Amino acid sequence: MVGSNNKFISLLEFSLGIEVSQIVVVAIILILGYVFQTIFRFSKRNWTLIISSIVIGFIIPILIVNKIW
Repeated sequence: MVGSNNKFISLLEFSLGIEVSQIVVVAIILILGYVFQTIFRFSKRNWTLIISSIVIGFIIPILIVNKIW
């Protein structure tokens, strides 16, 4: 019984760590979006294009290396 409890706690800690890191990343993106749109006067359209370009720049090399098709 002790072994299964330890596995459950380990899995729970791992899952909570992933969720907390996702929340932190989203919070950082929201704060950056607010700063760039209010202080630097970026339009929402430009901000969306910049973030989309960054995401595509990260994803294309991953797709090429993994050859999913």
